[in-house]
Amino acid sequence: MTDIEEIKSLNPVNYSITVLKDNFPLIEILSPDKDVKMTDNDLVPLNLKISDDFGFSNLILNYKLSASRYDEPQKEFTKISLPFNKNSFEDIVYYNWDLSGLRLVPDDIISYYLEVFDNDYISGPKSTKSSLFSVRVPTLDELFADADKTHNKAESELTKTLNDAKELNEEFKKLAAELKRNEKEISWEEKDKIENALEKYSDLTKKVKDIQQQLAEMQKEMQEQNLLSEETLRKYMELQNLFDELNNEDLKKAFEKMQQMLENLRRDQVQQSFEDMKLNEEAFQKSIERTINLLKRIQIEQKVDELLKRTEEMSRLQEELIKNTNDTESGNKKSGEELSERQQDISQELQKFKEGLDDLKEKMNELNDMPLDELNKLLDLLFCSLI
Repeated sequence: MTDIEEIKSLNPVNYSITVLKDNFPLIEILSPDKDVKMTDNDLVPLNLKISDDFGFSNLILNYKLSASRYDEPQKEFTKISLPFNKNSFEDIVYYNWDLSGLRLVPDDIISYYLEVFDNDYISGPKSTKSSLFSVRVPTLDELFADADKTHNKAESELTKTLNDAKELNEEFKKLAAELKRNEKEISWEEKDKIENALEKYSDLTKKVKDIQQQLAEMQKEMQEQNLLSEETLRKYMELQNLFDELNNEDLKKAFEKMQQMLENLRRDQVQQSFEDMKLNEEAFQKSIERTINLLKRIQIEQKVDELLKRTEEMSRLQEELIKNTNDTESGNKKSGEELSERQQDISQELQKFKEGLDDLKEKMNELNDMPLDELNKLLDLLFCSLI
């Protein structure tokens, strides 16, 4: 190596240049990582992770209306630039996507994906797209049908659990009588019978927990859709408290103590623990009966909520029909077909209201302690206001 004065370096320093490969950026939608139903607040909270070896230049949310009862599906995606940390090679992005401005109606489907771009300004930014997901506006029919299905399943399983508990109670009584023998230790045969009875009891409590979880999930979804009145929500809280009673700490302690006493085989200790267990089983049985009864009352409360929501839906449909009728141009075939469809939707909604009313009266007749006269007058008045 020679400098500007032609003087050569005796010990030149060697330098090397390594070309680093610029990889494609990465994007992962953390939630929702599946197709979802639109909630009543019209918000879809997006949570995603992006990363790149040299940083980012843009993050785009792409969406379009892909299915609708009244409007033509869109061919092109609309783009929204999302905020992100431009000084980072990795970022967790939260975005509360508000779809209220799209004025979506039941059965409308929005398809969307996200695309992240790196900051390669030499060859041009490279991008990576996420998977395609959808947001669908659920109908009142499916929401209330799902709730009815969950309620009916829960009531059926609780009724079966109650019958199993009654059979187990008889088994407990027989075992209690056997334990009164004048012997110091219990036999291995008696120990085996008690353990089998305790296992059955444990299975019943697990079934109750599963039912509680199913109802809690259904309640959460109904709340997100704003389909429950405050009174119905209070009933649900009461129901959850009853379920908690079915799995209380006293019950767990009695169960654990019974298992411990079985290990030493002493008849007096086992007999006392078994009596405590028997009392808990009887309380368990009575709690199931109260839970079933409350569940039936909630079904009636929820049916009233459904009818009120249907009146709101019919009012909304009628308002839209009037507006679209005023906006329709004479001779516009497409608009005329849409108006006909909206009128048909109103007629179908009215028919569903009548069916829901009949279903409500049938459920009310199943419970003797419901104020039938008062509630019938209210519902008749509600129905008369629609016709």
